[in-house]
Amino acid sequence: MYNRWLDHGRVPAVCLLFGDIAMNPEKHNAYYSIAGVVTLYRREIRPLASYTIQSRVLAWDEKWLFHQHRFLLNDGTVSCLALTKSVFKEKSRKTIPPAKLLALAGHDLTDPEVEARRKRNYEEAVVPFLKMDAFINNEPYQWEDKVEDPLRVSKL
Repeated sequence: MYNRWLDHGRVPAVCLLFGDIAMNPEKHNAYYSIAGVVTLYRREIRPLASYTIQSRVLAWDEKWLFHQHRFLLNDGTVSCLALTKSVFKEKSRKTIPPAKLLALAGHDLTDPEVEARRKRNYEEAVVPFLKMDAFINNEPYQWEDKVEDPLRVSKL
């Protein structure tokens, strides 16, 4: 259920962050899409418990926008952390750089503090995420390579 509720938290965050661009994708020829989510569970959210989902932009590069999310229990305990990789595309499937849309939405990206935070977050959080993504996509041992691998779980 975490990922389902994360979708419900992410959509309002994107709409607040990008305003009319997100609300009227046809008008701006800018369509938002999720490319991946990594979720780390810390504490259980008990049935019917109240919690809050916080979302923020963590960093971006020429293609990807990275959001950080936290599920917070009422006592302030972090129950779950998530990192989302997303992208904006034109109808032609051409990628729209996140910085272009952030500026168009009225965010000041010329502030040196904003750029310093984006760069730090990119190096500390996004680079390891992208390395993991690359490893998963280009794992050195293909499934078919080692049929007798003792660490492999058989097909179910």
